[in-house]
Amino acid sequence: MTEAELNAVRELKKQILNGERQLKTLRTAAENLVPVIDGMPHARSQSSRVAKIVTLIIDAEQSLNALKENLDSMSTELVMKIRRAPLTTREQEILILRYVACMNFLDIEGELHLSDARIFYHHRQALNKMRVWQE
Repeated sequence: MTEAELNAVRELKKQILNGERQLKTLRTAAENLVPVIDGMPHARSQSSRVAKIVTLIIDAEQSLNALKENLDSMSTELVMKIRRAPLTTREQEILILRYVACMNFLDIEGELHLSDARIFYHHRQALNKMRVWQE
């Protein structure tokens, strides 16, 4: 298994976070476009601008939902691949925490109560085994 395959879930989570930020920005923009009704005549209608932003919001929500569905299937597939590989339980744990749960090494150290040297050692061993196993 290549590092690109292992990092696919992490990259997808980054895309989801970016999509959520974009959606939040669009919703804020839509809230700011609501016209103030003061009884005075206005030159143009703002409904077309609001409609455009609403369309963008709907599109962003749909693409975000598709990414989340893809994330679920990719995460499940990656866990199954890691579990099938000839790794120790500790190595499987570290790979799943790193590449499926998207934890950084410092958090993994705290979770497993291991030193950074042990975490990096097991991680390196697991990657080497995965590389050989796939060939």
